[in-house]
Amino acid sequence: MAIWDGTTWSNLSNDLNNGVDGRVHAVGVRGKEIFVGGSFLNAGGVRVNNIARWDGQTWSSLASGNANGVDGSVDAILISGNYVYVGGFFYQAGGLIARGIARWDGTRWSTLSGGVSGSDTNGSVRALAMYQGRLYAAGSFRKAGGVSASNIASWDGNNWSSLGPGDENGASGTVTSLAVFRGYLFAGGFINGAGGLDLQNLARWDGNAWSVVSGSETRLGNVLALAASEQNLYVAGLFGTNTGAYGNSVARFDGENWFSLGGGPTNGTDDDIDGLATVGNDLYVGGRLNTAGSQPAKFVARWDGTDWTSLGSGIANGLDDYGYVVEASGNDVYVGGTFNQAGGRVSMGIAMWSAQIFVGGFEDE
Repeated sequence: MAIWDGTTWSNLSNDLNNGVDGRVHAVGVRGKEIFVGGSFLNAGGVRVNNIARWDGQTWSSLASGNANGVDGSVDAILISGNYVYVGGFFYQAGGLIARGIARWDGTRWSTLSGGVSGSDTNGSVRALAMYQGRLYAAGSFRKAGGVSASNIASWDGNNWSSLGPGDENGASGTVTSLAVFRGYLFAGGFINGAGGLDLQNLARWDGNAWSVVSGSETRLGNVLALAASEQNLYVAGLFGTNTGAYGNSVARFDGENWFSLGGGPTNGTDDDIDGLATVGNDLYVGGRLNTAGSQPAKFVARWDGTDWTSLGSGIANGLDDYGYVVEASGNDVYVGGTFNQAGGRVSMGIAMWSAQIFVGGFEDE
């Protein structure tokens, strides 16, 4: 573990077996509990199988025995009430058949009508969201339960439903991200249509029908992440000013108009942003970047509405490798990825940043 006091870094723990031994793709926060998902087998020396729980002091698995966790990668975590919903590319959860999506209630795993499936193989879930009292799951699949559903579907607690009728339901391509903004559910990804409409990588759903997002028709590249504040929807992914988009890898939509963010984050080649989270008026981004605006920022940065800043200072700012996911809870921001250090201190795969504290410490043996 490591703490940033605003000036220097210090270790919180010298235990070299207190982290995950692989890649972090998803983070969910409930109070003091942190659920971490990805592609790893162990956390703090405990066999956890791709998803683990941190209570502030110790790691634990989700269920006991060899069948704890899930048998494949976890790419999305959503916490709603007493339930932890997990999406990814897996076949079983806790030994139960749960293709691509499962639910943990704190004691046991359960399935959602068998999960999702592709044409010939298992499907995968890349994003989860709650909207109008229903759970929405999105990714790459053709069916949810026994219902035809093109890459996105909703769950009412008992049954799956498609988004739209007939062959034109859902989205035509992999959906990577979901966000609720101004009464709509926004879906982003590698898509060129939704509900029979022609569009480019971003669509919105009002509970009954799909619509095109104004201004996005020809100017957005592939969308990898979405995040919403009260005033803005932030869109990030594989696009830049050289393609006629609104900014390098990240743009802001206020419901009517699009805006760039001060030049945006870049690394000079593939400026893709995979993680977004908002805290008040601040936007945190994670991905492949080494500058944000004109400021050095290693793999993670903050936009305050006017300027970009790094997380930390000097050569030890930010991370030493990729930040795949960014999640916020209150004033705390959690970043997960493939990094070994945060702010120059050992922090294997996951770290937390707040006003004065950066907590990580996830190192394997």
